[in-house]
Amino acid sequence: MGMNGIMLNLRKRSAVCPSPPMSRSEAQIALNLKGQANFRDRYLKPALELELVEMTVPDKPRSSKQKYHLTDKGKEWVEQNQAEK
Repeated sequence: MGMNGIMLNLRKRSAVCPSPPMSRSEAQIALNLKGQANFRDRYLKPALELELVEMTVPDKPRSSKQKYHLTDKGKEWVEQNQAEK
């Protein structure tokens, strides 16, 4: 999937990981997405790569305590994209 496709998916789900920090499953439920692989590949990984979201335990990405939260860049991106709706 190209960058345009990733941005389109993120725009459709602009609340990828709202504050406060959420686990992967909490964020997935909040976005009403059922497939774990779909959520991870189409939303979470691109948001991490674009630095819109960051891990609370970055040195242990597979930790059972792992949560995700919006970066300042992510908060700004969400605000801009909500204004465009």
